[in-house]
Amino acid sequence: MEERTDPIAIDPADWRPVAPMPLPADGVSAIVDAVAAANRPLVVTSYLGRQPAAVAELVCFCRRLGVGVLESVPSYVNYPHDDPLYQGNHWNHPFQNAALAAADVILVIDSDVPWIPTVSRPSDGAVIYHLDVDPLKQSMPLWYIRARRSFQADAATALRQLNAHLDGLKIDAEAVAQRRRHYAAQHASRAAELAGREAEPKDRITPEYLTACVRRQIEADAIVLNEGITNYPAICDHIAKSAAGTMFASGGGSLGWNGGAAIGAKLANPRRPW
Repeated sequence: MEERTDPIAIDPADWRPVAPMPLPADGVSAIVDAVAAANRPLVVTSYLGRQPAAVAELVCFCRRLGVGVLESVPSYVNYPHDDPLYQGNHWNHPFQNAALAAADVILVIDSDVPWIPTVSRPSDGAVIYHLDVDPLKQSMPLWYIRARRSFQADAATALRQLNAHLDGLKIDAEAVAQRRRHYAAQHASRAAELAGREAEPKDRITPEYLTACVRRQIEADAIVLNEGITNYPAICDHIAKSAAGTMFASGGGSLGWNGGAAIGAKLANPRRPW
């Protein structure tokens, strides 16, 4: 492993990324029409936030239509945690997620595990649309979420298309306002519950309290690398990041990722705190 080798020169111009795939025109209209007509539309995502541009487009889309956002086993900041439409994150908890159960139209974007159907699942009548770089999950046997339509598309590109389509539509403002009020009330209730968990403990240091202490000390743009394993939910809830690109998890099940990832993050962002 210590043998000397000749350096290899690689021209980055010869290694351009594959062009992002857009939604078909009928897919754009189908998704927008379904979401706009829904009573409780919900977006479920896990790693949309690997593209910060996709987060900005998702925020725009959800605010315009009053759509709630639920993260499932998130490995990025997929949506601002302080936004009233944010409905929290589900980490395979052993109970039914209320937002998921109440949703009548669900848009799953970039998620390998949007829910565990034996524990927490959408209602039988929910209409599901699925948007992913690999909607067939070709390396995962027996993957199925009962989607009415599935699309292979880049999240940022697709959401940009959905927002552009909305520019030419007349939206029911009262329906949007009602959906926003509903999700804002649920968001406020959740925020109050989380604040209670951050109270200073009397007999031991809890993960919730410790994470909240860290949050109060770091800057808003500080990069957090989360390898909390059993404390993933507590860290995600109480570090409560809102800026895209400020929290990352490995996305896998092995340990030891954090140290190398921290070095890489600092090399890539030398002026950012972490």
